[in-house]
Amino acid sequence: MHQIYRTEGVVLGRKNFGEANCVFFIYTEEFGRVDASAQGARYLKSKLRYNLGLFSLGKFSLIRSRDYWRIIDAEEIISPVNIASVSEKLALTARVAGILKRMAQGEEKNDFIWKEIKNIIVLLSENGDKFKKEDFQNLEISTILNILNNLGYVDKSRFSSRKEAVLAINKAFHESHL
Repeated sequence: MHQIYRTEGVVLGRKNFGEANCVFFIYTEEFGRVDASAQGARYLKSKLRYNLGLFSLGKFSLIRSRDYWRIIDAEEIISPVNIASVSEKLALTARVAGILKRMAQGEEKNDFIWKEIKNIIVLLSENGDKFKKEDFQNLEISTILNILNNLGYVDKSRFSSRKEAVLAINKAFHESHL
């Protein structure tokens, strides 16, 4: 008998395997980034299919086996449809998710990063329609800088301008080789 873990999380990405199975990359509140499989998630009749959309915020029930996590239930809190409605929201979310997939390796709880990713999803879902192009750019730079600062790749207190921050972000990506 396996223990069931319940946690909130954001779906960062997915990879299909087998006939109808998927591995989901989820940043969770309790465990940090986890890679969890969902058996039969691509079947039309799957109860998980409609609650595991890319960039959705949800509540997940997970089982930890010896080698991997498995999703046994998911409940969507914020739908990715709200984010996909505006291309700038979708692009910003995709870039932040991509960075988390690359930089947040392994399972390690990180309250700061969890709050950053959850706040981005909530903010873009509720208020993103009111943003201007510059607002999206500033939010992206700020979020990525905060995440990289928390992970130890940059020291955000050293930058006085947006240009310096962008250069530091690019340098961190280049030097990390991730």
